[in-house]
Amino acid sequence: MTYNLERTVMRKLATIRTVQQTRSIQGADLIELSVVDGWKCVTKKGECAVGSPAIYCEIDSFLPVREEFEFLRESSLETMDHREGFRLRTVKLRGQISQGLLLRPEILGLPYLLGEDVTDDLGIVRYEPPSPACKGGEVVVPFPSFISKTDEKHIHHAAC
Repeated sequence: MTYNLERTVMRKLATIRTVQQTRSIQGADLIELSVVDGWKCVTKKGECAVGSPAIYCEIDSFLPVREEFEFLRESSLETMDHREGFRLRTVKLRGQISQGLLLRPEILGLPYLLGEDVTDDLGIVRYEPPSPACKGGEVVVPFPSFISKTDEKHIHHAAC
C-alpha cells in the first residue's frame, strides 16, 4: 500500500478550547466530568471551570515524557519508535468514560488563542501502533473485522 503524503492532512491533536460544562461524578470526591466540544474528559475537581480555556488532547495522541504528564505514567506509558511516552486512549474512570485529556493552558508558558493548534508546542505526535510481524516479505495483519468469518470449507476443497 502506498500513501500520498501530500494528501495526508495532519490532525490537530492538541488545541485550545473552551470548557462548556462540568458535572460531578457520583461517588467521586476528587474528580469530575468536563465537556469540551462534546468530548467528555475526567478532570481533577475544580481544575476546569465553565467558560475557561483548556488544552484538549485527543485520543491517540502520544505525549512525550515531561513532568507535566507524569501523572499518566502508571496507566498510559508506552514505547513508540524506540522512545517512551504516554498514549491517550478512551478510558473509564469511576464508571465515567473519558475521551481525551484536558490541561491548563499555563503549561505552555506562552500566550495562546482559542482554537490554536499547540500540538508541536507540547511535542505531541499521533500514536501509531507497532508494525505487525512480517513473513517472507508479506505483512501479516489481523483478519479484517468487516468480513464475517464462517467455518464453511474453502470452495476449492469442496469441489475435490
